[in-house]
Amino acid sequence: HAYWFVDGKDYFAHLADSLERAESEIFITDWSLNPELFLRREHGKATAEDRLDRILLQRAVKGVMIYILVWFETQQAMQGTVNSLHTLEALERLHPNIRVLRHPGGKTKVYWTHHQKTVIIDQRIAYIGGIDLCFGRYDISSHPLKDDCHLAPVFPGKDYYNPLYQDFTDLERPFIDLIDRTTLPRMPWHDIHCYVDRDAARDVGRNFIERWNHHLSKKLASGDSRVRNYPKLEVSSVPFLDAGFPRGTATCQILRSIGSWSAGLTIK
Repeated sequence: HAYWFVDGKDYFAHLADSLERAESEIFITDWSLNPELFLRREHGKATAEDRLDRILLQRAVKGVMIYILVWFETQQAMQGTVNSLHTLEALERLHPNIRVLRHPGGKTKVYWTHHQKTVIIDQRIAYIGGIDLCFGRYDISSHPLKDDCHLAPVFPGKDYYNPLYQDFTDLERPFIDLIDRTTLPRMPWHDIHCYVDRDAARDVGRNFIERWNHHLSKKLASGDSRVRNYPKLEVSSVPFLDAGFPRGTATCQILRSIGSWSAGLTIK
């Protein structure tokens, strides 16, 4: 199966449902990830349990292992608009089953960023595309410029975002507004994300595993004691059982462009 989501609302809601069904492991890569992001949000219906961090905690408590790769931002360039340290600290303090790596480091990070935006669940289903799990990315097809109800906002805190007036700052304080929502419009965000499963999803998972193992090896070689008990990951060989996970009709192929610095692979 393969299909797409236009704009963040449908993607986030579908992802939340899939995350809540995870049985063994969740892999996430992002350019920027805000743990406090609401994946579901409807006037008067969204609760704290609809946040990304709460959903991940729920699965971690159930024994699901969660591995996350985020870009270690170039601070001189980003000036607080990405805060991977907050992402790491906020998620890892939730539960020991949640493990986060930031990459790259040293001189390399001045020149390169990681822009992969993927979620892989049980190496059976995957999401891949252009939408980060971060503030400012949730939107609906009508692309409203304001919140109709300030008491139950669809775009809470820093999710009400318009970099023409103020780019992200103080991301460790997620529910403090960036701009005056009573006088200034938010900036719409129009993008696409895709769902794939079975062999295509396993290939997306293989990309994550190659990156995770490469980044982890680099950190262990540098003497980073924080990650000394983090495991190397392996591509699953568990067959897909059609009775419980029916085969679809889509034909798709996963392609990537990747450098030796970002996955440790020999480039031919």
